[in-house]
Amino acid sequence: MIQGTIPHWINGSLLRNGPGNFEFGDTRYNNWFDGMALLHKFKMENGRVTYTSRFLRSDAYKKNSERDRIMASEFEPTDNGNVNFVKYKGDYYVSTESNLMHKVNPKNLETREQDKGTFLLLLDAKTFEELGKASVPVNMPYGLHGVFNAAACIYQFQNVSSL
Repeated sequence: MIQGTIPHWINGSLLRNGPGNFEFGDTRYNNWFDGMALLHKFKMENGRVTYTSRFLRSDAYKKNSERDRIMASEFEPTDNGNVNFVKYKGDYYVSTESNLMHKVNPKNLETREQDKGTFLLLLDAKTFEELGKASVPVNMPYGLHGVFNAAACIYQFQNVSSL
């Protein structure tokens, strides 16, 4: 049950990603980190929230879908960006533990081109540096910070300037 209201001053989008599909045909991933990336967008505007989701069209997702079975073994590095959303020089990317990232359109969650860039470690280092200075995760887009209380399942948002 949802109680309360969304403040009218919260206007923007919250982008998240994580595993969303663990089965293709009669094969199944056994590890949480191997599930195919599902992109989520919560758009907040004038006290209302709309939700959109879309699977990342990674090479791993396309190969598994074409053959209707899992084509990459567990823990094999892939381009399945189910770990983090990052904004870099005005563009949005999803990443995983490999250096294979995908550019994503933040408006409709469409998968754009794959980027085999080398800036992944720099972004991760910056995130860890920022986490050391803050009490909450800081890698949320649009200048929102979030606090999650697992015991009470409460999300709290505050309006802050972009990092």
